[in-house]
This record gives sequence, structure tokens and C-alpha cells, in this order.
Amino acid sequence: MPDVARFSSEGIEMIVSILILLFSLILFAYWFRYTCLLILKAEPATDYAEPVAEANQLSFLAVQKQLVAEEASGLDGLHELLQRDYRFLSYLMRHASDFGGLDLEHLMLIADYKIMSAWYAVSRSRQALEEMSSIIGRFAHAVGERADAAARA
Repeated sequence: MPDVARFSSEGIEMIVSILILLFSLILFAYWFRYTCLLILKAEPATDYAEPVAEANQLSFLAVQKQLVAEEASGLDGLHELLQRDYRFLSYLMRHASDFGGLDLEHLMLIADYKIMSAWYAVSRSRQALEEMSSIIGRFAHAVGERADAAARA
């Protein structure tokens, strides 16, 4: 009889530990999504995204306009344009000497972009493309901001 009581006690402890782990993962996912959305909603004093987009022939602004106007047909084509912009800007952010490395905000947005890209692959969601284009806009802003700061120095 003592073995049965010990087993059920250990089983309960294991179940409680698994529940705590699952609850912690859910809270972390919520915090991560909420923080990324807050970063994306923050409006900078000076927006450098548009000049960077024009200078580098980036497509994310046109994609955003199409998604907002709901004129977007062929979401896969828009996804490809966003992927091209992302590859270009992430290369600039990682290799530009005046960028000085990635901070936590940019690392979180990179992870969020990859999550949204995977979500788009599964769901073909317009909202995923909207968030991906906002992230690319944030990266374009960061590149322009750093270039402006380097030019002033």
C-alpha cells in the first residue's frame, strides 16, 4: 500500500510540474506577441522607412497599401516581395559597419517575422502579411535612422 501512495504522489507532482510548464509557455508566448505588437505600434518622431524604401526599391510600402485597400490578389506574390525586402534589410542590418549590431528589439522582431512567415505558410493569412510588412518597415526605419546618425557624426 505505501508504494501506491508514493506513486500517486509522484504522479501528481509530475502533472503539476507539466501544468506549470505549459502555463509558463503560454504566458511567455503572450508576453512575446504583446511586446512585438507594442514595438510595431510605436510611432517614431521622424520616419525613415519611406526614404529607405524609395532609395533601395523596396516593395513593403506598396504591399501595405494593397493589403489595406484589400486589392491584394495573389497573396503569394506579395509574400515573395516581402521576403525579398526582408533578406535585403536583414543583410544591411547584420553587415553595415555603422549599424553596430542588433539589439533585443530587432532580435524579437526577427523572431516575430519568422513566426509570421511560418503562420502565413500554414494559413495564407492577410494579417500575417500585414504584420510582416510592418516589421520590414521597422527595419527600414532602423537602417535609415542609423544612416542619418552616421552622416551627422
